[in-house]
Amino acid sequence: MGKSCFNAEAQMRRGFANLFKKVALSVLCMAVTVTVSAAIETVNTTTVKVETLDDLIEALKDASIETIIVKKCITLEDGTVLDGQTTGAKNKTIQVEEPFLPADGRVRIGLAADGKTTQIIEPEEGKYSTYNLFKIEANSKVTIKNVTLMGGFTGTRTVGDAPSVGGIDNYGYLDMEGVDMLRTGTALLNRPNARALLVNCNIVRNANWYGGGILNFSQRDGDTDNYINGGTLVMENCSLTENESLGPAHGGGAAENQGLMLLNNCVVANNASTEIGGGINNCKGGKLFVMNSTFTGNITTSEEYGTMAGGAIGNAGGASHVHIVNSILAYNGYDDGESVVSSSLGRYNEAQEVHCTMQHSVYD
Repeated sequence: MGKSCFNAEAQMRRGFANLFKKVALSVLCMAVTVTVSAAIETVNTTTVKVETLDDLIEALKDASIETIIVKKCITLEDGTVLDGQTTGAKNKTIQVEEPFLPADGRVRIGLAADGKTTQIIEPEEGKYSTYNLFKIEANSKVTIKNVTLMGGFTGTRTVGDAPSVGGIDNYGYLDMEGVDMLRTGTALLNRPNARALLVNCNIVRNANWYGGGILNFSQRDGDTDNYINGGTLVMENCSLTENESLGPAHGGGAAENQGLMLLNNCVVANNASTEIGGGINNCKGGKLFVMNSTFTGNITTSEEYGTMAGGAIGNAGGASHVHIVNSILAYNGYDDGESVVSSSLGRYNEAQEVHCTMQHSVYD
């Protein structure tokens, strides 16, 4: 009798377990169904709003749609391909509700209202979206082609090492070709161990407290002053123009590099920084390789470092290395508020070795 009861109890437990699995599977299926069924919201004949990746991909396929407004940050899954070029149509625009910088926001080199020769455009507080366009998870491979991207801003004035982004927050592997990114609070944040390849892309008129256009990030090694696992960024036939860093620390109007950054056949022009590196700030063990490229019209206004901040490139020295081949660095400078003094390469940490080499290049 006892054995029979034991068998009955065991059968009952198995029955409940199977029932639980069926219910759990049903709930999971229901959740997935709800997620993918979000409707595309029509704004006008050429503009729509979306919330999901599926709806974004569907909108990209519609030749009549020119602008796609993303209502919240969308995670791009492994294998995602976003292509904004449809047959007979121009590239589409994907943007947040309100981009970080106003439409006329740009760096202006020339006499400004406050008397300075370099004008830094600040965002209008409360008038921009506080989320970024996309997030790419670790180990996910994503391709973005033939689109214009405009993002928001996710932070406040950056303190310490904490980064913020308004465009693409990349933890994985990103390939971009024929993409314009503008009016964003950092177009691309390349996280530690992340990889990004940009070909024929334009990073224009973006801003942040540091790393205005791009931030190639690393991480601190425990409690030491060393930084490890920096991101890898390769740029081919790209431009970084009229980007700016706004904060009192770090710098990098066009980009801040803390990892491995390679530029080939690129133009870095008319960027501005209130601190180090009007063009690029290379620091925290960053390795910067520049080939067949031009840096011109970049400005730093750093009162602390002056010409040593580097109008084109500021290098921390020590574990940070800069290698330049067959390139031009000309007409970059330090703006002291009264005049602009020539400054292309800067070494702002005099206690460290320079670690900068140039071959077959011109600089002033």
